[in-house]
Amino acid sequence: MVCLLRISPILPFAVTSYVLGFTELSTADYILGTLASLPALLGYVFIGTLTQNGFSQTDTGSIFYIKIAISLVAIVGTLFLIRNISQLFKKYIESI
Repeated sequence: MVCLLRISPILPFAVTSYVLGFTELSTADYILGTLASLPALLGYVFIGTLTQNGFSQTDTGSIFYIKIAISLVAIVGTLFLIRNISQLFKKYIESI
């Protein structure tokens, strides 16, 4: 869940860290989830660098495919996150 929260482009990194601090998540799980999300986060940094250097110039060539791949990882991660949170919410509702 930590990794999915981290790679989701919808949730800001600081807000995610703050909310995770209120959970019963162990420090080891927090660190492992954060480390697992580093490739996607590095991709976001790469996209930011491309933006600074003129993102419009990357619409052709191999950089275009990298941009698409990183976007797909973010979308799939967000979909998994939504699915997992809805399952957790359903279990919580059933336990009440």
